[in-house]
Amino acid sequence: MHDVDLAMNFAQKMLNIKNPTVALLSIGAEEGKGNELTRESYPLFKKSGINFIGNVEGYDIPYGRANVIICDGSVGNVVVKFCEALGKITCQWIEENLKGKLLESDIKKMTDDLLLKTNAADAIGGGPLWAINGVACVSHGRSMHPEIAKTIGQAKLAFERDLLGTLKEELASARSRLNSADQ
Repeated sequence: MHDVDLAMNFAQKMLNIKNPTVALLSIGAEEGKGNELTRESYPLFKKSGINFIGNVEGYDIPYGRANVIICDGSVGNVVVKFCEALGKITCQWIEENLKGKLLESDIKKMTDDLLLKTNAADAIGGGPLWAINGVACVSHGRSMHPEIAKTIGQAKLAFERDLLGTLKEELASARSRLNSADQ
């Protein structure tokens, strides 16, 4: 659960979402759907006290059904990279098919907006690296200087918003809750 707490704190501190919704990525929205890990995790999230809204499917991701979507790292990596590529390919299609039919500035605004929604790495740079005692952000290995500069900006923002302090407080609180539950 502590990774969920970290993600929720990130959503609150860095994205200014007061009470982020949390969901499990699964093969169906129903409670009993998914692999063993998802089915076992569902009741834990349900009684955790967080703003858990249940399972979401891949279909729900682009609609923004949840602010924080929990899945294993391999699945998450595939989903993120698929979304990034789909956004870029869609932008290319828009540019090719609307050129000469709309103003170039209108096409650029459309594609910039789409990239912002589908490609966080290009839009804001990298994200925080968890489990270190400091502020560090990482970006894709394929990142070029614009993404690196934005990643540095994210590290600066994390420092300014005291993301590390908030995470330490949350982890101490979680440890305290666990110790109280054990006694």
